[in-house]
Amino acid sequence: MEQIKEQKPAVETGKSKKETIATYTALIICLLPGFWIILFWYAIYEAYAKQYNSIVTAIAIFVLAYLLFVVAQAILKQIILFIIK
Repeated sequence: MEQIKEQKPAVETGKSKKETIATYTALIICLLPGFWIILFWYAIYEAYAKQYNSIVTAIAIFVLAYLLFVVAQAILKQIILFIIK
């Protein structure tokens, strides 16, 4: 039996390459100001840990920071893809 190899068209390969470049670029842009972002979240933690339980506050801050990081990275990725195309 013959095995039929399916080749991806050049358009799809280029598209995935552009998406990869956009993803890594967005990740780098989001991680560059990391020190200042950590200081910002620590200040928020310090303010709320006085009023509420510190463990619950830390978990809430981590979840919120992660969600905002993912959203910011997705937005930057789409902006970079728009610029590349």
